[in-house]
Amino acid sequence: MNDNKSIPVTEAAIDLSIIIPLYNGAETIERALRSIYSQDIPDERFEVIVVNDGSTDGSEQLVARWAQRHPNLSIINQANSGPGAARNAGLAQARGQYIGFLDADDYYAGKHIERLLEIARENDAEIVIYETREINEADVEKDLATSADDNAFSERVSPVMTGVETEDKAGKAGFLFCCNYFLVKRELYERLGIRFDTTIYYGEDTIVSVTLLLHAERVVTTNILAHRYVLRPDGLCRSRDNEKKTRRVRSYKAFVIAINRINEDHSGRKSRGYLLHRRRTALFTFFYLYGTFANPISTRELRDAIKELRQEHIYPLCSFEDFGYSGLRHRLMLWLCNHEHLFLALHRLHAWLKRITGGSR
Repeated sequence: MNDNKSIPVTEAAIDLSIIIPLYNGAETIERALRSIYSQDIPDERFEVIVVNDGSTDGSEQLVARWAQRHPNLSIINQANSGPGAARNAGLAQARGQYIGFLDADDYYAGKHIERLLEIARENDAEIVIYETREINEADVEKDLATSADDNAFSERVSPVMTGVETEDKAGKAGFLFCCNYFLVKRELYERLGIRFDTTIYYGEDTIVSVTLLLHAERVVTTNILAHRYVLRPDGLCRSRDNEKKTRRVRSYKAFVIAINRINEDHSGRKSRGYLLHRRRTALFTFFYLYGTFANPISTRELRDAIKELRQEHIYPLCSFEDFGYSGLRHRLMLWLCNHEHLFLALHRLHAWLKRITGGSR
């Protein structure tokens, strides 16, 4: 199914395409759209592409009503195929000089998009990286009422750097490699032939973002706080739904293998970013290994995964203390997971105990 009920925008060149992957976002999609259309940029200079990835909660009807008022908003309807496929569908239709991604449960804060585009044009930037803030869903209304105050700060814009230099300057654990906080020249996506991995349900955006950075020659960073990342209890990263949790854990393994291959392909670069990605890879491998205990992942699957991770030179894991996991408990857990036979024996014992206790452990 690919029923494209789009409302065409004009054929004139536009500055920006904002792509929103949407799956059952009826509770939040209008907030995201409102944050876009409250910006100062005129409708004729940008487009919004909402990719409805098989929603079943009426999300499409909500977006359609917005499209009636905004001819620069188009809807792509497709069968549920995951976030990577939704992003790719948006990229295929995008016409803006720059591309921005916004998740349906996040939003833009304040009125910063026009200024970000000015920074991009002034510096002929391939990528502009701006800042985000994590916020709990319960605090959103208060934030929306006060986010206009974000304009009252001293703006900082970096000199133009290569992506590798940017990675080096921001080479710390807290630096976010996520295309949701990037404005990227569409030409860079096309020149590199970059598309999102449709088999990964976690981290597919980071894989693309790191690839873009490692090839970009003109990158600018700014402290403009233009975005909010909303922490929702039903999101993929926090959901208690067993199917989503298991999908997330398996995606950790695919994610670390993909990131590690990209990192090793550029291992000769002079940047702290190489070490940062090695440690990030170790951290998410750690999440995968221990995540198999809480999900229906067999010891056989875990053993095969460790073998694959060893072949990729990811396992045994290096330390990742600079991500905040520096206590005695985590050091012991790291030691344990790096002793393969003992770790597999504990996994087997844990699975056996779950069976005899009816899964209550």
